[in-house]
Amino acid sequence: MADLHLFYDSNKDIKWSTFAPTSNDIIDEQKASHNLDHLTIEAAQLLDIDKYYVNNAGDDVVEYSTFSPTYDATTVDLDTVINVTGVPSGTEVFLDNVSAGTMSNTTLTLTATQSGEFMIELKQSHYVTHGTWITVNRRGEWI
Repeated sequence: MADLHLFYDSNKDIKWSTFAPTSNDIIDEQKASHNLDHLTIEAAQLLDIDKYYVNNAGDDVVEYSTFSPTYDATTVDLDTVINVTGVPSGTEVFLDNVSAGTMSNTTLTLTATQSGEFMIELKQSHYVTHGTWITVNRRGEWI
């Protein structure tokens, strides 16, 4: 175990980390130039900064949460309604990499209006991005 120095922003997102000795001059420069706060923790290896953030107290790190949505179907015919439940409020929904809006409740309802394969991604701060492919067939046609 060694001292791991973490530099993080006001959203508690870790921007960079190092095991190298970190002087007060470096800490002060990061605060002044980049508005980054500093935390030192004991660690055996570098953290994946895309999977951890600093807790609200600013004294430890927390692993990102994972989405656990339930899809009532991932292969459907045209004009079928697909419900996705268990999505936290505030989650941004992307359809084929284009934002479709932000969830205000915990159920996403989609209507399959075009045939083909489509990627649904769920993104929220301090969550691991979740993606699922949806296949929409013309009536009676299974790909």
